[in-house]
Formats: sequence, C-alpha cells, structure tokens
Amino acid sequence: MNKVVISLVKWLAVAGLVVAPILVFSGHEVEAHSLANPLAVGEEVRVGVHVSELTRALMTMPAGSGTPRGAGTTGKEWWVSEWAYYVMYQSLIEALRSEGTAYAVVSDADIREGRLLTGEGKPRYPIVISLAAEAVGDDEIVPLRQYVAAGGYLLVGSSSFTRYPDGRTRGDFALAGEMGLHMREASLSNWYENGSFTKLVEHRLVAHIPSGEMKWRLPKSGEEIPLGAYPDIAPHRWHLAWGVNGAGAQVLASGSQGPLLTVKGYGNGQVIYYGVMQPLLGHGGYDVGMYSYVILRRAIEWAYEARGLPIVKLSPWRYEYDAGLVVRHDVENWVGVIAEIDQSAQWEWARGVKGDYYLTTGTVRLGSEDTQMSEGMKAEVIQRLRSAAALYGATIGSHNGGLRNPGSNTLPGTDYFYWHWGPDEALDRVIGGYSSGSAYAEASLLQSFLDIEGWMSGVDNGRAGCGAIGDCPRTWVSPFFNATREGSYAILERLGVKTAGEQKLGVYPHWTVSTGEEGKVWGIVSLPTNEWYLTDVVQAIDDHTNETIDEAVDFYYGLGGLLNIYTHYGSHVDGKVQRYILRSIGKPRVWATNAVGVYDWWVKRSGVEVTPSYERVGDEVRVVMSVSGAVDSETAVEVVLPGWGRGEVLNLGVLINGVAVGSDRYRTTGYGVKVKAGAGNNQVEVRYTVNVLMTATPAPATATATATATPGEVIAFPTTGVLDDFNRGGGVLGSNWSGKVSGYSIVNNRLDVGGGGEIFWQAAPYGADQEAYVTLAGVDSGGLEHNLILKGQGSLGYSSGLIEVYYDAANRRVQVWTYASGQGWVQRGGDLGVTYVNGDQFGARARWNGVVEVYRNGVLVGSVDVRGWPYYAGGGYIGLWFFEAGNALADDFGGGNVVYGSIPTASATATSTATSTATSTATASATATSTATSTATSTATASATATSTATSTATSTATASATATPSASATATSTATSTATNTATASATASPTSSATATSTATSTATHTATASATATPTASASVTNTSTPSPTVTVSLTATPTATGQAMQWIYFLPFVQADELAPEVSFWIYDRR
Repeated sequence: MNKVVISLVKWLAVAGLVVAPILVFSGHEVEAHSLANPLAVGEEVRVGVHVSELTRALMTMPAGSGTPRGAGTTGKEWWVSEWAYYVMYQSLIEALRSEGTAYAVVSDADIREGRLLTGEGKPRYPIVISLAAEAVGDDEIVPLRQYVAAGGYLLVGSSSFTRYPDGRTRGDFALAGEMGLHMREASLSNWYENGSFTKLVEHRLVAHIPSGEMKWRLPKSGEEIPLGAYPDIAPHRWHLAWGVNGAGAQVLASGSQGPLLTVKGYGNGQVIYYGVMQPLLGHGGYDVGMYSYVILRRAIEWAYEARGLPIVKLSPWRYEYDAGLVVRHDVENWVGVIAEIDQSAQWEWARGVKGDYYLTTGTVRLGSEDTQMSEGMKAEVIQRLRSAAALYGATIGSHNGGLRNPGSNTLPGTDYFYWHWGPDEALDRVIGGYSSGSAYAEASLLQSFLDIEGWMSGVDNGRAGCGAIGDCPRTWVSPFFNATREGSYAILERLGVKTAGEQKLGVYPHWTVSTGEEGKVWGIVSLPTNEWYLTDVVQAIDDHTNETIDEAVDFYYGLGGLLNIYTHYGSHVDGKVQRYILRSIGKPRVWATNAVGVYDWWVKRSGVEVTPSYERVGDEVRVVMSVSGAVDSETAVEVVLPGWGRGEVLNLGVLINGVAVGSDRYRTTGYGVKVKAGAGNNQVEVRYTVNVLMTATPAPATATATATATPGEVIAFPTTGVLDDFNRGGGVLGSNWSGKVSGYSIVNNRLDVGGGGEIFWQAAPYGADQEAYVTLAGVDSGGLEHNLILKGQGSLGYSSGLIEVYYDAANRRVQVWTYASGQGWVQRGGDLGVTYVNGDQFGARARWNGVVEVYRNGVLVGSVDVRGWPYYAGGGYIGLWFFEAGNALADDFGGGNVVYGSIPTASATATSTATSTATSTATASATATSTATSTATSTATASATATSTATSTATSTATASATATPSASATATSTATSTATNTATASATASPTSSATATSTATSTATHTATASATATPTASASVTNTSTPSPTVTVSLTATPTATGQAMQWIYFLPFVQADELAPEVSFWIYDRR
C-alpha cells in the first residue's frame, strides 16, 4: 500500500506497562525507539519522558464534585477540553525522535518503585521531563525528591504534580518546596490565557530568546484555526498556562500573569518549571514552537553536561550533512510571480538549489473563473511550469485553488481570497451539493492536485524518475497555515499527501502528530518554517531585513536544523531570497534538497532504532550504540561529548562491529563526533579518555565528594599551529576563508589588506576554549582596526554574533568588543595599553568561563570578562577583521581549540604497616607567603623533624597532618623559593604526643605528599589552604581510610588555573581511588 500509516504508541493495559511502538511503512513493520523500560542497572544516556498512567486515567474518570463541569469541559476528571493529556507527551516523544535523541518512557510505577535511581543511588536518567502530568501518588513524592537531590534534573510542565490519583486537587505542587513555587489559586481552575514571554535574566535556557517582552503565540487547542476563517483572518494569540507565584525559584521569564519559566537548585540537581500547558506544537508561521522547543533542548544539554554524560543521537541528516535546506515559494495567485517560476528555478539550479513552488492552481487552470490571465497565457505558463521542473529541478505543489472560498459567495474569481483558503475553514460549514464541509474541502484539494498532475504529466515533479511511472508525490502547504485540525489531516492523508508545512515541532522535519487520537502520528512529513522575532514572529523572508536573514540562517544552522524561511517571490528578482539562499549554501555541509527529498529520507530514517549504553571505568569511557533497521548507507549517529571544546576528551577512537575505523567512517564536529553507521544492523562504539586534569566529573572511587572546577592552566600561548601561512600564489584567499574575502589578497606570500572587512576561517568552528593569532607583518601605524575574531556565531558576517579583539594602532591600545542581536556592539572591560610593531604576533584566547585574554608575542597583555555576551560559554569561528587599515600586512594566521597541558598536583598515600609517616612539600613560584605545619599524634612513642626554606611577599597557608594508632612517626618538609626572609620552628615531645611546625613562603601552586602506615586502621589526611592576595581562596582536603592490611590508596588533587579578575570562585575537588 502506498499510504503511510504510523502508530506511535500501542498501549498494553496490563500492570501499567508500556510496550514498544510499531511503525508501519508500506505494509511492513519496524520497531521504533523502544518505550519499554529497560532492565538497566546504571546511568543511562537517555532522556526520561514521564508518561503518567495516573493522569491518563483522569481522561476516562467521571468528573467529581470539585472538578469543573458543563459547557467547554470534557465531563471527565481531565476536564480541560483544549488538549488531551497524551498530546503533551506524544509531542515531546516526536520532537526527540525528530532530533534523534535517545529517550525512555518513565511511568508512575517506575517512580514509585525507585527506578529513577541506580543501585548506587545515582540518577538513572540525566533529566526527566513531565508535561502536565497532574496526578501523582504520595508514594512518588519522595522518589522524585531523591532523584533531584542525587543530581537529576526534573523539568516540570504546567500543572504536573498538582492532583491526587482520584482527581482531587492537592492545592499546591507536591514538590512546591523543591520547585520554589506555589500555585496561584488552590483549585483545578488555575489556568489563565497567556500571550507573552518576558525574558528577565540571562540564562542558558533563554540565551536564544530576545530580551524584554515578546508575543508568545501558541495554539490554545488542536481544533483552533491558526489564522481564523475568512473574513476574520488574524493569527491566534492565546494559549493556556498554569498560574504560579514565586517562592525561592529564580524566575527566568514571566508570562502575562506571573512566572512562566523558572529554575531552582535542590541538592545536587535542578528543578526547571515551564508553565505553558502544551509547549511544543506550533500551528503556523507566527507561532513560537521553535523558540519554545529550544528551551527544552537547552535543558537536556544542561542536564547531560552536569552529569558529564554524552548525548547519543540518531543523526537527523545523512552522514555528510550537518543541516538541511529547502527553498519554499508560496506564490499564491500572483500572476507575475507564477509566470516567471521557470526563471526563478533556473537561478536556483545554477547554484545547486531546487525550489518548491506552491500555487493556487485555479489561477492557471484553463477555463477557470480566474481571468487574471488569458487562456493563451495560461497555456504558456503551464509550459513554463513543465520547463521549471524538467530543466531546473523545481517542484510544483498545491496551495489549494480547486474550489472557491466557502466563506463567501460574492468574491470574484480574481480576488486574492477566492482560492486562498485552507481546509480548516470549511470543516464546520454547510455547503450546498456536498455532504459536509469536509467533503467540500477534500474536493477542492483533489481538484488542485489533478490540475498539477495533468500539467506535469510525464515530467519528474519532485523526484527523479517519477514522471515516467506516474507516481510523483503530492506536496502541499496551506493558505494561512489553516490545515492543522484533525479533519484536515484526515483529508490530506486520504489524498496521499506526503509533505506539508503547517505543524512545527522543533527545528527538524517530523511526522505530523495527531491531537485527536492517542498513539497516532499522521503519515505526513511536516517541514516547519523557521521563526524569527522582531516586533512579532517574522514568518516569511518578505518581512526580514538582510541582517535578520543572516541571523536566522546562522541560528538554525547552528542547531543543525532544517533551514526553511519561505518567500512569496522568485529567486531571480528578490534580493532577500538570494541572500537567504547564498547565506545557507555558504555554510559547510548543508544539504540543499526539496520537500520530496526530505520525505524520502525521513521514511528511511524512521525505521532506524538506536539503543545506547554507557560505561565508565576509571577515566575510560565507552559509548556503545546498537543501530538496527538502517536501509541507507549514509545513516549516521552523533555523540555530543561533554567538555569536547574544553580539552576534556582525549584518545578518541571509533569502532564499528568491534573493528577500529578511520576518518572515512567518522568525523569530529563542534560538539563531538559523527559516525557513519551504514546500512543494516551495526554496533557503533565510541571510546575516549576523560582528561581528569581538565574535568571535575568524578571517576568511580571509594571516596565520595563533590566537585566544581575551572580548566587547567595551559603551557604557553599559542598552543595551536598555523592554519594559513599564505605561502601561495593566485592572489585570492581560497575556499577555507569566508566573509568579505574580496577585501584581501595574497601578495608576496603575505595577506595584503585592501578594503578589509570580517573574514572567517570556515573550515571548522572551534570549541568553548579557543584561540587565534596572526603575525602583524606590517602594522598600519595610522590604521584604525587590526582585529582578531573569536567565537563567531556564523562564518559570513558579524551579525550572528562574535568577539572582536581590536588593536588600535594609532592609539596603541587593545579593546575587546562583542556583538549580539539585541545588544549591538558592546565594549567589554577597559582599554589594554600595548604597542605592536612589525613582526609581532597578535594573539587572543577566549575561555569557556567568559574570560578573554590578549597576548603579544606569547606574553599575556591582560584579560577582560565578556560574560554579559549571550554566547560566551559556547564555541564558534575564528578569523580576522581589518578596518581602515589599508596599509597593513599579515602572515601566519593560526588558532583552534586550546590544548591544555600539565597542572601542578599533590598526592597522599596510606599503607597498612606498623608506622605512620607524613611528608609535606610545598613549592611556589608566585608572590605569596606560606606556612606549612605537620603534626603526628600517638599513644605510644613519636618523633618529629621539620625543615623549611622559603621567602615571599604575600600570604598563603599549607597544612598537612597524619594520625595513627598505636605508634607513629612524622616528618614534615616545606620548601619554597622567593625573595624575602623565612622563619621555621619545630618542637617535639617524646611521649605520648609529638608535633612539628614549620613556617615558610609559598603560593597557590603546590605539590604536597603524605604517607601514613599502621598495623591497625589508620586515617591520614592532608589539606592545603591558600589565602594569598589578590588570588581567590582555594581549599583542598584529602582523606582516606584503608580497610585492610596491605591496601594502598593514592590521592591526587588538581590545582586549577584561576584568572585573577574572576569573581570569588569557590572550588572543591573530588578524590578518587587509584589502586
């Protein structure tokens, strides 16, 4: 059968269990991502999706006395008629399937029986998302609380955890204290109509959202018409949100009646609250479904990052691509545009792009009541449409046009609204000669498709080879996006429509989620349009500026999504369309395709199942992905590696079916690694070593501690090699560079600045810790700007955001500036006085923590804090920018991800023998004063000695101690080097105790060792406290208790590099067993 029927969830109502969903494609079944709960014993690299059987039961439970009843309600305990409960979790599941993120369903029974934690008491899932899961048992509250306290992240949606299983209101959230929120009204009617989102603070969850108040359009119900029915055409505004008051939570954004998005730490985890009832499905171009989706995506990334876990994904795209591109033209009934589709298609074809053109077919149909064109002109246009498809790869799709608008009997055939209406508008109407409004709408769409199929007979319309066999797919986009009701989707499916563009659920293509039938996903691939906010969501290129086109393309490309900003005009004449296309295809690894190409790929991809497992032993990590059901050789998996851009991943290796593979089967990316899994059933394994010098994520150990740390100090500047020495002829920069490359040329093996402008090394974006440098072969002494670019958010211009390190030769100073949409240009920090001369190396480094450092010939000039810039913690492109410096010359441009080196360490060991010995050594090379003390206490005999040599000028303290029973001896030695005097004293008492004290100079760089041994069970401890000024306070504590004779334990701590101008960091370190 040629109709695709998809059933996402088939429930087995036995003991509250959920069985795996089955996908049915062309008559054969393949298992989708399993929803059955795995028998896992450890941490999982899957998102937990809470599907509450208690809340599902409310949908069939008659409404009790305390539940709203009557008009506008369902008459059940789930009384809200706008959305069925299943819409929320099914939308979330489809969004995760669309982006490829592995997930597992979490039931109330799972929570109640303690399956949110592993046997070791760790969170089984990095994050659990619970959307509108209102009913929760008392026996679930403690497990949820324990999950968060152990380090889990819990995303609570709207009314979750507010009712008892029998439907009675709890009057507040069951986890109100942990959430830091209370219900505004202690009733089931706590909903309000929201239409706004006001961002209040900068936070990673809202970094993508403009500051201030914005219109936050989402559908109020599945049956709401997105833009209304003729003649009342206007986008919907309101949706349901749950009313809350803050009580300790950090409010990131408010709605029209109070907090809408909040976060609150609890124990080692976080509780995130988002008050929109249905936060993911968008209907139409004006909705913020993508902005809203990214909030949840950022929450997932945050949770995995906090746990130090990799994110495993089935790639949305074939191996070679990082994003998709379609060029959608809604040409309506506009005769001038329709008549030149072939010219537009030719312009696109010349640039490797294939456009999709949707028109109201009655405008061109011979003999129709639309007389904008003569019959002869219509015949000519039909030939042009055939040429556009046959010669230039264009696809002609339906935008209705079969029958007149059912909302008016008086509109002339030439009127814009005559053909321009969606099936949603007809469903509730009574129309003479038709059994129902649905029948009328279906007849209209069918006529439109028959028009196209008659015109394009024998021509490949959308897919190579389809014309000859007469099975070219039907593609559709609705006028006004008015085709999102269940009745409209049923019409589209009966007509065999393969692609549509009305529902949007994230930034990737997706199967269309049913809002009226549990477990159903329509066999229609939705290609969501990209949204961008100005004074409202800009839905088409027509309303963009050149700058916002660039920003939007860069943003969606950065997400790896589908680039789909649609237009009403032809590419050959519209500069904005041309800018959109050129900006998009200028990105590396963009798949320029059409709607049918996306559909064909999505059908293949949807049969693939990826089952991930994760194992960490010591510092070694294995991520294993069992990939089954793949039918395309370019099927790929992605692994987002924690700390990838910060030097925290070493010794990366990839195996397929147990055999190591090379760069022909995997490639590294800005987030980690992408592997070509291939067709068939294959096991993909990614191995790596966690660089414990760089990460604070604890390895398995017998000791227990928490950790927060900054990256380690690097050896020198730069740590990376030259990327371009410019030693070539030809004059032009070459394909590795993008941006305003025409402003430069290569002369005598150097970069000669002409008009200048921003240029980017586009071969690859780099991670959160990156550097760039260039040799200033010729400084333009009167020039204005000799600049380095760091963390560029795009590779064609500054408008997407970047850090500019700007050398002003005329005034002999460096300034650091940032640019972001909504902020504009902002200077960060003050001026740094410095003079660069010909031959000097000008360098800069941007760290993950917002510190930007400036270097001259490898020597640090100074640093500034750019944490006010929204992209400071991420990565991006590096580059150059010369402005009004036409006499400048440059050479040897380099940079990339910072390579971290060794860090000073301290260690202590304990061995079970008859004596106890503690040795302390402090070494310093900065301006600080250190006091080292060693004490040994014994009930029998003891001796102690102390020696010390040191000088300094500031203040620091180092302390080491060891205690053992029944006998012990201790020796303490402290050594440091500086420029002032030192005093050392020591004293000892033979029985029953002994102590020794030494005073010396030291700074925060120290090596400390301690050894303890005893025939009994001794305890040895060592600590170093640095109170030097102006450096922040650093405390390190090490403790161990060997449990048996002959066991040995080694401790190690990592002393972090702390930037002098950072604000009071508090750093604690974990301890792990090295036996």
